[in-house]
Parts: sequence; C-alpha cells; structure tokens
Amino acid sequence: MDLKDNYKEKILNRLLDLFENRKVFKTLDFSKNNIYIDYKDKLLAYYHKEKYRYLPYFSNELDILTRNKLIFIKYDKDEEIERIYLNLNNIDSCYEFVSRTNKVKLYNELILLVNKYLSNSSNKVVKSYLNDCLITLNNRVSYADKFKNSEDLILILKGVKGIIENKNEILIRNFSVKIFSDSKYFENNINKFFNIFNTYYDKKFENIDDFLNYFNIYKNPKYSYIKNGLVFKINNTIIDLDDFKYEFSLTNEEINNLEIIKINKRKILTIENLTTFHYFSSNDYIALYLGGFSSSLKIELLRKIKEFDNTIQFYHFSDLDVGGFNIYFNLVKRLNTKIIPFLMNEEIFKKYLPFAKPLTNIDKNSLESMLNLEFNPFKELIKVMLKESKKLEQESIDIKEFK
Repeated sequence: MDLKDNYKEKILNRLLDLFENRKVFKTLDFSKNNIYIDYKDKLLAYYHKEKYRYLPYFSNELDILTRNKLIFIKYDKDEEIERIYLNLNNIDSCYEFVSRTNKVKLYNELILLVNKYLSNSSNKVVKSYLNDCLITLNNRVSYADKFKNSEDLILILKGVKGIIENKNEILIRNFSVKIFSDSKYFENNINKFFNIFNTYYDKKFENIDDFLNYFNIYKNPKYSYIKNGLVFKINNTIIDLDDFKYEFSLTNEEINNLEIIKINKRKILTIENLTTFHYFSSNDYIALYLGGFSSSLKIELLRKIKEFDNTIQFYHFSDLDVGGFNIYFNLVKRLNTKIIPFLMNEEIFKKYLPFAKPLTNIDKNSLESMLNLEFNPFKELIKVMLKESKKLEQESIDIKEFK
C-alpha cells in the first residue's frame, strides 16, 4: 500500500506502537513526553521525500491530527517538520481516532477485575495465579501466557474452582458441561489448566492423565480391577474372587453398592500400572489396580476393606520415580492408614539399574525436595537415585520373581 494512503492513521498508529513499548506505558507518567517520530522514521522520511508531490494531502492529514489535539509538531529552523509527538494527555482520543483497543484502559480494567476476584477468593491456587496475573498487569507486559482476555480469565477461574471442588468421579465432557455449559471447552483447554495446577498447586503431575485422575475427572468410564481374597455381595449376588482365575472388574456403581462379606487374605497390594497388575500373582495378597492417583471410588473400596477388618496390612507398588512416590503419599493421606512400600527400595533399584531411565532436571529438583519431607520411607532410595541420576518404571521389574 502507498504510504500516502491513510497517512494520519499510519502516523498515529506508529506513535501508539512506540507508546505501548516504552517505559511511559508501564508507569503512565506523562510528565515527560518522549513519544515521537523524527526524520529517521520511514513515515517522516516519506513525507520529506514526497512533500512536493503531495503537500496539500500531507498538510491536511497532519492538520486533522493537530486540530484534534492528537499530535503536536516540532519544526526546525527552516520550518521543516523535525519531530511529530504523540499527545499523551489526550491518549484516549488517540486510540479512539484509529479505532484501536485502548491498552491503558484495558490494563486498568483487567487490574480491577483481578483485584475483585482476588479479594473474594480464599483458594490457594486461585490466589497465587491471580497474584502473578496482577504482577504482569501492573508491569504492563504481555499477559498472553496467563489468559487471552477478561472472558477467558473468568472461565479459567471457574475451571480452577470446579476442579478443586470436584469430589465425585465424572467424565471429562460431563465436567465441561457442568462448569462451562460447553462439552468441549475443558478438553480443548486442558493444557492451560494442567500448567496452572503444576505451577500453583502443592503437588506436581507428570502428565495430564495423572492430573485429571487426581481430581476424579476421566476421559472414559473407569473400572476398578481387583483379584484374590475378597468375598462380597452386589444386588443379592455373592461373588468370591478366589473363584475367578483372572481379575474382576467393578464399575463405580457396583463399588457404591458393594457389601463385603468375608476377606480371605491378610494383605492388600495396590499397584500403579496395569501391566504389572496383570502379571502379579500371589496367594498372600488381594491385588487392586490403582492406575495412577487413586480415584475416590477406589479409595472408597479400600476404606470398606479397612473398616471390615482393620488388621489387614496395606502395601503399595509404584514406579520408582517422582510420580510413583507422589501416588504413594497421596494414597497414605487419603486412606489415613499405614502403607508399606512394595519392592520400592534401594536393593530393587540397584538390581534393575540397567533398565533405568535418566532423571530430568525437574525430576532431580522434585526428588531433592522430597528429602526434606518429615514422613518419607524412600529417603535412602532417593539418595541412590540422585547419585545414579536414574529412575525406574514398574514394568522394568520382573514381578513374576516375587510372590
């Protein structure tokens, strides 16, 4: 496009670009006006080059801006234009003239909105997130990595609140409809929520599935797989797991209606990974597939077992990594009982070290933080892991060796 066309809009937009990228935009201190273009700028260079061809046009364009008090012009001794200044004292009119989003007003409105939600929230995640948003907005820098606009911010806060308050198992699309009245919104924005919780929540999640499962949100209907040692009744039907050669599948509804009649084993082992659960075979244990962070229904099933016989000993087997340790800690906290780590020790780690994978920097930082925990049965194991800079997946351990 010819620079001559819409010259006044080009001049004003150029000045506003400079304004939004200078310190004065952050401080809003207009006492010193240093937003200007001079003869080196292509717009003024073009003016000087083509002045004699388009002088009436240029004069009219600049006169409109001057009469509207949007700019003022500094001339040199030869009465040639030396600089064109943005009139900061009339900044709102400058934005309005070119139909451009007024970033001064926008940031001020967003600051008011964030402060409003900040004063009305007691949730740690929400408050931490909003405090970071406030720092960004007060510094007048891009907030694109936090939210897109005010509507997006409100939806994010609704989502965070909904995730934290969700206590019952729910499918991801049903959760989305419940919170956002849109079946796809949550799934389409899941990375945003995952990053917020991994930044501000008091627990780190290795992946999105762990994050969702922790808060009882699932992509597909969930089943609880269990085998050995349990006799229970569902809808007047008695089921003895010892009669089954393979694992038994329980739906959420069945767990709610399940009544324990007898327990034939003195130990119960929760297992993180499905492959390991399938291959585990022992006459000494009831085995329950956990699948990452335990769902509320699996916790309910474990509580029913604990309440039926509080002498039963609980064991847990996870990956020998940050995620596995966190799953263990979460299980202990939610079940509120002593749980013995199963095959999660230095001896096993060293035995299967050739199959281990390298620790990431995030892994190392998380493991080092775990060493400061008051309750941590993995301290010696973690020291060895840090020394070797390795972690070990459950599947690397030959579960058939252990009965």
